[in-house]
Amino acid sequence: MTVYQVIKNVVYVLLFVDVIALAVTMIVRWLKKKKVLNIAVILEIVLIPILFFTFFVLAFKQYKESEETVSEVVETAVNEEEPASGDFKAESSDIKDGVWDDAIANTERGENLSPQLSWDTVAGAKVYVVYMIDPDGNNWLHMKAVSYDTDLDRGEVRNELKTEYIEPGYIGPYPPGGTHTYDVYIFALKEEKDRYPGILDRPCDGIEPIAEKLDVMENGDIGNVLGMAYISGTYTKQ
Repeated sequence: MTVYQVIKNVVYVLLFVDVIALAVTMIVRWLKKKKVLNIAVILEIVLIPILFFTFFVLAFKQYKESEETVSEVVETAVNEEEPASGDFKAESSDIKDGVWDDAIANTERGENLSPQLSWDTVAGAKVYVVYMIDPDGNNWLHMKAVSYDTDLDRGEVRNELKTEYIEPGYIGPYPPGGTHTYDVYIFALKEEKDRYPGILDRPCDGIEPIAEKLDVMENGDIGNVLGMAYISGTYTKQ
């Protein structure tokens, strides 16, 4: 839990206590038929907007800090010279010399099988979410998968979906012409989500907006992403 989360929780508790105290005070005064506001009531009334403002300022700062952290992680990973990078390591037997195997492609030469992937265990991770994106094809989303283990066998991800719900989906590379790059991102998350951003076989906004959405926990706090692994390979239509 970050410092912002701790302070935000404290402010939330103080706000709750202040509202309850104000309600109790007003009820007591009403029962006693007192119309003049005393210092305690005035302080309780003044504290409410102050605490509300403080809470939202902290929430905004927490969001901006997470946005910068996620952006830095993604930027560092994709700018590394090595094809596999990130906070933890991943690899695939379906990449040879930086080129994806024909078996994963959705072409005449391919079999449209999702790639074999394996990655390091991340402490505290409850679930791993895997994306494959074609940045040369308008950030086309080719895979969205959820795993509770640290590997996916070739062809394991099969369902082709067009929703943001939890079920996995895969559609192999089918570049319209020439060579395209296909990036795989693996996110380690503290907790599962009801739905995961991105719709299969359609363009997406890119990996950073996806990472920012994954980083939001169920209670609205930031910090769900524990780390990210990255693999990149190319595929050429012939």
